[in-house]
Amino acid sequence: MSGEICFHVQEEIMRRHPVKSLVQFRCVCKAWRCLIDSTRFIVAHTVSQDQRQHLFVRYLVGRKPHFVCIVDDDTFPRQRFVPTFPPSIKLLTRSRMVGSCNGLVCLYWYYESHSGEPMVVLWNPSIRKSIAIVVPVNPFDMYDWMDESTFGFGVCHVTNDPKIMMIPELCQLDEKINNINNDPRKIMVYTLSSGKWKRLSTSSNVPSKSVQVRQDVQVIDRFIYWSGVHLMDEDGSSWSRLTSNLILSFDMTNDTFEVIDLPDSLALLLPTRMSISKLRESLVIFEMCSVSLWMMENGVQKSFTKLFTITAQAHL
Repeated sequence: MSGEICFHVQEEIMRRHPVKSLVQFRCVCKAWRCLIDSTRFIVAHTVSQDQRQHLFVRYLVGRKPHFVCIVDDDTFPRQRFVPTFPPSIKLLTRSRMVGSCNGLVCLYWYYESHSGEPMVVLWNPSIRKSIAIVVPVNPFDMYDWMDESTFGFGVCHVTNDPKIMMIPELCQLDEKINNINNDPRKIMVYTLSSGKWKRLSTSSNVPSKSVQVRQDVQVIDRFIYWSGVHLMDEDGSSWSRLTSNLILSFDMTNDTFEVIDLPDSLALLLPTRMSISKLRESLVIFEMCSVSLWMMENGVQKSFTKLFTITAQAHL
């Protein structure tokens, strides 16, 4: 029967079905399974469906991570469910969340098996599929340790290709500060379509080692954002001091970086006093010392406006 209907018409019909039906449709034939599993179809289905937003929450019981998915509407928190985890996630000793985009969830940590290999796992809870990706680690290179690295995850809007970024952190005690300031970072990017990691060249405007990147990341449109700080040498010694906060952005369409300087009132804060998030598809900075919220204007880089400040009332 399906052979009498053009395949693109079949695709349009399937795009209008809920995820539960699509999971069953994957068993019909190889062509349907390949279509439903493709990134292009997942993105198109997400856009066409009027679906409720869900909050994917990670919490610890002892040292073991647990997850719960909660519907983000007026029924919160009554509608919740515990997702079924694939073996690729269960094998992680302690999973850390990198982020989520277009229905995909990205996690990382070490595998108990495989000689403790560091792994990144891409997981699609809707169709209950996942892929485990070995992280390129040189055990003799101090800059490659997983617990000292920062990750980012997003889906390129042009190619619909998921990308994973790995930014190894610096071990300042093992390297002189003059090298930290001048050398470019060794940043790796993984694309799902190629199934390979590659090192970004200096033509991608890779930030130098004077930029310390924090594990504070957001994905908005085609950009991945991290918060970070500038490092400055202290009289040529082998240690450094923090000078100013910044935002680091990565454009997934052309694989280029940009360092975004902040207004002085934000740049001079202690790094632990600010964090980034998103509001109405715009990047926002939460200033914790005075409880202020800043928004990047209309997606324009380097242009931030303070939305409001909450002042605590003093009680006598």
